[in-house]
Amino acid sequence: MSGNGHVIPSTPISIDMWNTKAHPQARVFFLSHFHGDHIVGLSSTWQYPIYASPITCQFLIKKLRIRPSLVKSLEIGEDHLIPLDGEHQEMVTVTLFDANHCPGSVMFLFSGYFGDVFYTGDFRYKPGLVDSFALPPIDVLYLDNTYCSPKCLFPTREDAIENILSQLHTCLVESQRVFIGLDNLGKEDLLERIVKERQFKVNVYPARKELMDIMGLSEIITADRSNTRIFVVPTNQISGKNLERWNNEMKTHAILATARFCGLNFKPFSKHPDIHVIPYSNHSSYFELKEFVKLVKPRCIVPIVGKHAKGIFNTDISERSNMGVFQKFLRDASPSEYVIPESVKKVMNAAEAKFEASVPLKKRKIARPQRRPWRKPPAVGVRYIVSEDSATDSDPDAIHMETKKFASENISEFSCENILEYSSPDISDESDIDTPVNVWEITHISGKGSRSVYYINDR
Repeated sequence: MSGNGHVIPSTPISIDMWNTKAHPQARVFFLSHFHGDHIVGLSSTWQYPIYASPITCQFLIKKLRIRPSLVKSLEIGEDHLIPLDGEHQEMVTVTLFDANHCPGSVMFLFSGYFGDVFYTGDFRYKPGLVDSFALPPIDVLYLDNTYCSPKCLFPTREDAIENILSQLHTCLVESQRVFIGLDNLGKEDLLERIVKERQFKVNVYPARKELMDIMGLSEIITADRSNTRIFVVPTNQISGKNLERWNNEMKTHAILATARFCGLNFKPFSKHPDIHVIPYSNHSSYFELKEFVKLVKPRCIVPIVGKHAKGIFNTDISERSNMGVFQKFLRDASPSEYVIPESVKKVMNAAEAKFEASVPLKKRKIARPQRRPWRKPPAVGVRYIVSEDSATDSDPDAIHMETKKFASENISEFSCENILEYSSPDISDESDIDTPVNVWEITHISGKGSRSVYYINDR
């Protein structure tokens, strides 16, 4: 799974990005919410502080087993001062907003030497979402563009819940049980409404139960499968094949509460009338995104989901990364100028230097013959490869072909197209870099089933 995270340029601030090898300058880490595509690379071995909402902090500690001392809880709606360097000379002000996406999901407002940056993470816009705080002029808006296309039209979350409740009533009349496809986290409000309307609990799969127990929602779920007619399963289990299997046991209907198929030119499960897809989304629709951008009026917009991301069934959704659709809502697009504080530079440079020092020198092994019956080489002659210490060639993997005859053998000329493999000798980690040595590997291919390898030090 690829991640949906970013590092704010010229800062050590990282949001939902945990690849420290690709971004060694990142040292101040924030998590917007606990969905899988935003925690790619995060595990119990993590060693840097993580800032998140109180609920998300509980998930990090109890689910991922992150060390509690590294998990920093930030309250929503309050300003928090967080240091960007080791001396606490440079601070960033961080404000969290409810993202209306899933339990614990937040949006971040970062204010510092780099200006004002608003990061939505995944969010579902509704009027009043950010009205409790007077936003400053936003320089950069990182926007959840999951459904940023005029084709992506779906009802409000409240209307979607009503549609699901209506469909659920019909399904319970026509069948003995109903399977509802939901991901591990999110749409708990739907389950609460179902329990309230139907007056019995629902059965959920273990991964979702673990998170619901952490959130204190154990009272609406049951482990006794004989005590309910509604079963929550992972979304990928709702399929025609599974429905056929379930119907062999007893009459079953299935509901898939998702907007993943919106904007695509086909109707999902059209051959399976007992599978009902209802577009319930925790992401903003295209028109909701326009309303939000119109309200924020940023200087520029960065899409959180990149243009190379694929939709369901590997469909092309690259058009959703086109932020030009919001051009008329942007304020003055002139670039802002700022100076990176020396204390922050020191932290970022030290982090990059530490990463470089941790990367071992590249090991090179001599190519060995493949384990296969011997065949006559396509050509005979001499090949040699210059080591990376050589001053004669800037490319350490360059192949140099000798077209002259070998001194002691009658060898025909040949071209580099006839060479199937090449290598260079090991470079020792302890070699003296102040005494450059040109190491040449010479392979003499005779065409008679044997080859000779020589190493020559040319000082």
